[in-house]
Amino acid sequence: LMDYTIFLTEPMMVDPIIFNCWAHGQSEEDCVQEMAKQLSQDDKNLKLHWKGYEAALLEGEVADTYRLLEFMRDYFHYPSSLMSSQFGLSKELIEKMIQSYYEYDTTLMRQIIGKKLSKTDRNQTFSDPSIKLRFGDTKRQFGNLRRVYVFCGALVSPACPTLEVATEFCLSESLAKDYVCASFLSFHRFYLNK
Repeated sequence: LMDYTIFLTEPMMVDPIIFNCWAHGQSEEDCVQEMAKQLSQDDKNLKLHWKGYEAALLEGEVADTYRLLEFMRDYFHYPSSLMSSQFGLSKELIEKMIQSYYEYDTTLMRQIIGKKLSKTDRNQTFSDPSIKLRFGDTKRQFGNLRRVYVFCGALVSPACPTLEVATEFCLSESLAKDYVCASFLSFHRFYLNK
């Protein structure tokens, strides 16, 4: 006789506002304030289940989602593994999250291109005052470009690098094309920030 334990849960949901706050390097407290601001504006696109939540519940939801996203961070670095993971998220939600995670700021990208994309340079500060991004956001974007750059450098016969990048990182064709161009410019050390 064998015993089995079965857990039934609802599919996980990740609020887009919480995800964007996390992806842009905001703290949990800043995210709670952002959510409260959105709720006070009575945004029609905001999920109705947030209506009437008390602050403690909102803080708990943000903390839980941040823990989940921190656990998933490595999967965002290799999105094809996220697509095949067992997180219980819908394919559409995962695709939106990947696209959002790989979005970039053009001003920051101009600063990064032309610099050496090594791990030791990841923590460098970007001195341009026009870049008003949090450190976590710049670190994420630098890491994303570096991963695509390394992947493009490892391609044996890049007949269509855009398609290869779009497939490997589960990106839209236009975003993959932007990353391939940025990788090309970084490889050849074009300086675009002057």
